[in-house]
Amino acid sequence: MKKICFILLLCIIVFLNENLISQGGWVIQTTPVTDDIYAIQFVNLYTGYAAGENGRIVKSTNGGITWFSIGSGLTSQFLSVIRFFDANTGYVSGNWSGSVTNNFFKTTNGGLNWTLIGSLSPDRMQFIDLNLGWGIVNQSLGKTTSGGVQWSFSTFDPVCPNCSMNDIYFHNENTGYTSGDYWNSAQNMGYMFLFKTTNAGGNWNQKFVYQSNVNPYAPQLGHMFFPDNQMQIGYALGSFEIYAGLYKTTNGGENWSLKKQFPIQANYQWFTSADTGWVTSTQGRVMFTSDGGSNFFTYTNGINSELNRIFFLNDSVGWIACNDGIILARNAGINGIHPVSFNYPSEFILFQNYPNPFNPVTNFGFRIADFGMVKLTIYDALGKEIASVVNEELQPGSYNVDWDASNYPSGVYFYKLQSGDFVESKKMVLIK
Repeated sequence: MKKICFILLLCIIVFLNENLISQGGWVIQTTPVTDDIYAIQFVNLYTGYAAGENGRIVKSTNGGITWFSIGSGLTSQFLSVIRFFDANTGYVSGNWSGSVTNNFFKTTNGGLNWTLIGSLSPDRMQFIDLNLGWGIVNQSLGKTTSGGVQWSFSTFDPVCPNCSMNDIYFHNENTGYTSGDYWNSAQNMGYMFLFKTTNAGGNWNQKFVYQSNVNPYAPQLGHMFFPDNQMQIGYALGSFEIYAGLYKTTNGGENWSLKKQFPIQANYQWFTSADTGWVTSTQGRVMFTSDGGSNFFTYTNGINSELNRIFFLNDSVGWIACNDGIILARNAGINGIHPVSFNYPSEFILFQNYPNPFNPVTNFGFRIADFGMVKLTIYDALGKEIASVVNEELQPGSYNVDWDASNYPSGVYFYKLQSGDFVESKKMVLIK
């Protein structure tokens, strides 16, 4: 009997662990497109943009709960990178290898309109401000001081002749890194390189090289990321022979070592701290480490799509752009509810919003006395429901939640809190 109970307990533990591994805290957010999505960025907890195939750009103003299409006038066939400086101003770009089509666009009104910039389009880019940036253009490393109107290009001869550059990472206007590779047919040898500059790209110094003659698996060094402000700890994804690998530096890119081999494909990465990071892969899989890359857990997410770029707004809130029009979200799209205290309140309370009047974001405070379904709803002056801020079960406690009214006109609005038999409404004023 004890043996049967032990086996049953073991099965329950395995089931719970499998369920944990199959979720990993990521939830599916649907978009109005079915095209592959390659790039994603949020500028705050509410406003975010994603871009991909066939010039598709989608936008969310509620953390990804809902997405809508913008930029219908774009004719690009491929958008692989996105960079927004605030909720209204940003760039999208991308091209296939060797493409001469210009797909570099700028918006200053939140994506309602897009302007074609210059004559080249990077498929990797990093901008320090609206004018100063670097990008990979037709597999070459370019720099612009004019917001993409004009580009100047770096060469890496004789160390890496005919290098195909893959990624660029700048932390400030002077210090940056770029990765590349090339195949030497005469030697039947492939090389992957990493270079560093400390003078804004005036000079590039080789910091890493790997070579392999296992054809056709030519080595490639791709996506890079530095999670600390001092840029001492950094990571770079590479592929070599039949493996993918994670390389790591702990001294500002002076030396690199192979930290982890992956048995599956590794696409992009994001580290929220020196030790905690995520790596995207295929078939809905994302890999997670909490010990600086020594060990990874692989999570599946109920989809079979390729996972592309990953973006974290802070240590806990992130999104992943996926093929087939899918976006994965972690701790996002839950209306930004922030528990203040889990001490049991003696009664339900809805506080006056602050600030009031407001433009465009205001905060609601409320207390929940019993566990149950909680709804916080916004109504216009005519009593029409226009937004659902909270609609979920909450534990007893005190909570704060923001509401962004950027898409609504000035006027009088009402908000109502409902939980069980408790119902209370208050008035607020939006002034733009």
